[in-house]
Amino acid sequence: MPKKKQNKETEHDQHIEEFNDQIEELEEEIENLKEEVASYKDRWLRSAAEFENFRRRNEKDRIDWIKNANKSLITDLINVYEHLEMAMESSNTNQVPENFRKGIIMVHDELKALLERYGLKRIEAIGQEFDPQFHEAIAHIEKEGFDDNVVCDCIQNGYILNDKVLRHARVAVAKAPEDTSSEQENEKIQINSHNKKRNKKDE
Repeated sequence: MPKKKQNKETEHDQHIEEFNDQIEELEEEIENLKEEVASYKDRWLRSAAEFENFRRRNEKDRIDWIKNANKSLITDLINVYEHLEMAMESSNTNQVPENFRKGIIMVHDELKALLERYGLKRIEAIGQEFDPQFHEAIAHIEKEGFDDNVVCDCIQNGYILNDKVLRHARVAVAKAPEDTSSEQENEKIQINSHNKKRNKKDE
């Protein structure tokens, strides 16, 4: 083979080899860039999700704060509301003028509607099964007509403000009557045994 032709083929092979090397380098660079893009995308998605969670928590906290901003004021108004209730009950006699009684009822109803508008609800107590989440038991008593562990009396009303307990209801809880049948049976046995011993002595 002529030397010039051989040199051309060698140069051609070198160019091809260099071209292939460049392609491999470019392919490797492309893969690296793909990995880098995927990494940035993953970070962006995580950051977006964290920001969305933060935004939701912040919104929830803001709503809760707005709902409970008047908590102390409403707590104080509960006492006024309950005093009005007592006055309304006391005025339900012939000794109190009708106009005065109607005025108390009107103020009571307006205050009740106002408190309910701000999310205040009274906790159900009497006749409900005792629930420590809403009730505070201050007495356990036997009371006819009530099953065991059922609230039979309410000493102080409890309230919920926007689905959170503002004040537990202070209640008396019914308890099952003590089983005295076994004690009475034991007393009968002892009396019979005593009588038998006494009869034997008399004989």
